[in-house]
Amino acid sequence: MMFTKLPRQLLPLLLLYVDDKKPIYGRTRMVKLVFLTQQEVKGLSKFMELYDWIPYHFGPFSDDLIEDLELLRLWGLINIEEEGLEEPDASSESVKYSISSRGERFLESKAISKIPKGVLKKIEELKRRYLTMPIIELLRLVYVKYGYVERSKIKERIL
Repeated sequence: MMFTKLPRQLLPLLLLYVDDKKPIYGRTRMVKLVFLTQQEVKGLSKFMELYDWIPYHFGPFSDDLIEDLELLRLWGLINIEEEGLEEPDASSESVKYSISSRGERFLESKAISKIPKGVLKKIEELKRRYLTMPIIELLRLVYVKYGYVERSKIKERIL
């Protein structure tokens, strides 16, 4: 039997599930938390598909992640609440991502048992460490440690 990796869509879902299901505020923060999870949680690539990243306006970015977040919303697994700001910037927290009760049930019945406990613990620790870090500090950490600053609109302000 061939081992199939878990779909990458589980990664943002897991981030919303761990740490007492605390919501993630801001699209930039959500993107950076998924990026950091892929970079810092060792062993993730052994059993899960990962996102590809490109340098963009606020550092590493993945179109696939943005599409997957919308899919997760359409499937009823996450909630995305927007408080319509016309020109969101990196400090904007105008979007709230949270896991739905359907998303919780899905993870608990179909996926959690397939994820090593140590990996789940590391994802939770990462979320706790970065969830409330000021967005400018979070971006500085990502820029300094991982780069992706070539196309950044705010690299002078951050670095």
